[in-house]
Amino acid sequence: MERLIKYNFMFFMFFVSTELLSQPLLILPMKVYGETTKKTYETELNIFPFVYQCKDIFFLSGQYEASIQWLKKDTSIANYMVEYCIASSYAKLDMIDSAFYHLDMFLDISPDDRMVIIDDTWNILRKDTQKWQFVTNKIEGLYLQELDSGVNKGLVLELFYMGIRDQEYRLYRPSLHQLSKDSTEATEVLQGMINRNERLREILREYGFPSISMVGHLGNLTAFLLLQHSTYLGRYYHLVKKSYKSGEIRPMFYAMITDRHLMRLHRKQIYGSQFYQSSKDEKGKYALWRVKDFEHVNERRKEMGFPTTVEENAKRSNTFYIPEKYYKKRKI
Repeated sequence: MERLIKYNFMFFMFFVSTELLSQPLLILPMKVYGETTKKTYETELNIFPFVYQCKDIFFLSGQYEASIQWLKKDTSIANYMVEYCIASSYAKLDMIDSAFYHLDMFLDISPDDRMVIIDDTWNILRKDTQKWQFVTNKIEGLYLQELDSGVNKGLVLELFYMGIRDQEYRLYRPSLHQLSKDSTEATEVLQGMINRNERLREILREYGFPSISMVGHLGNLTAFLLLQHSTYLGRYYHLVKKSYKSGEIRPMFYAMITDRHLMRLHRKQIYGSQFYQSSKDEKGKYALWRVKDFEHVNERRKEMGFPTTVEENAKRSNTFYIPEKYYKKRKI
């Protein structure tokens, strides 16, 4: 009980759509020192970024030594979030070797290492380029060992970093409160998006839509997200459709990108995954885009692997709603 009172860890899992809010949070058991936890990148239901925040009262008040001592009370346990925060405290104290040591422990037992690439906490560690290269090499190596030997490793790692940067300002920095007020940052963010869009276009032209067998589940998801956010979805949608027919993209993702494609064409969606804000809606409210054969939408959703009905999905956020007119000809 004392542990729960004194320490309030926060960790988030980002969902690209309300459709994914129903995916289960991965709660891992505490790990004994020496054990290594497999990454969740390639497990289909747990491939979304984790964000770790240190929230114990000592850390928040700048008492980093006290935070470390408290966290070290139970020396037989090495919880990945505990290790991340111990390393963070050592970094704050400029105790570089100790920070590297505990960050390395974190990498061994964490389900997801991607935030390490972004978190400004590690800027002081990045100054030691040789040791930091070891960190990034380990992150890459632990990811690659989860993949089949036949994947395109170069493309896998390129998509890995493209995905991290794509979520940098959508998830990581807002969650970590590391957004700068410097106006030049907005320009850099925009340029980064332009560069990723152009690189994805080159990838699509060279390889087609990156398949699961080519880049794994995480690489496939990253390509899906980047294409969905791009301005040229319509031009390359046929490649996604081809991947779906070959079983090389998760059906739910194909359904979501299909709905997005149809919405951009101002046509009715099929699976009810897309919401929009009309001029009639109050700020922050999003209506379900028009759905073809709305009466049977939940049957189609189930066939594609959606874990919720369209109604259950809309209720997961108070910003989304389904217009009443959709039910006028539907029997509930």
